Amino acid sequence: MNQQQAEPPPGQPSPAFDQALQEQITQAIQPALERVKQDVVQAVQQHMDRMLEPVLQQLQQQLDEVLQPVRQQLQQQLEQQLIAPPEQTAQRSGRQRSEGPPKEHGRRRRGLPGWVTTPPPDA
Repeated sequence: MNQQQAEPPPGQPSPAFDQALQEQITQAIQPALERVKQDVVQAVQQHMDRMLEPVLQQLQQQLDEVLQPVRQQLQQQLEQQLIAPPEQTAQRSGRQRSEGPPKEHGRRRRGLPGWVTTPPPDA
C-alpha cells in the first residue's frame, strides 16, 4: 500500500516531474519578469517625475521670491564693505577698533608671575 500512495495515480505526473517542470518554467519566465519589473519601475518613476515637476517648479519659484530680498541685502552689505574704509566696516559690524598703534603681546619675564608681562617696546 505504501508504494501505491507514493506513486501518483495513472495519468498524473510524479512530484519530481512537477518540481522539474516548475523550475524550467521559472527559469524560462525569469528574464521576462525582470524586464517587466524594470519597465514598471521606469514607468512609475516617469509618472512621479511628471507629477512632481510642477510642484518642484512652484517651490523653486517661492524659494526664489523669499530669498530675493535677502540676496539683495547681502549684496548691498558686501558692496558697502568693499567700498567703505575698514574703520566704518568694524563699527557697522559692532566691533570697535582701538585708537593708536596695534597692541603687541608682551613676553614673560623670568621669575615673575605669569600675568606680569614686559611693557610694549614703545613705552
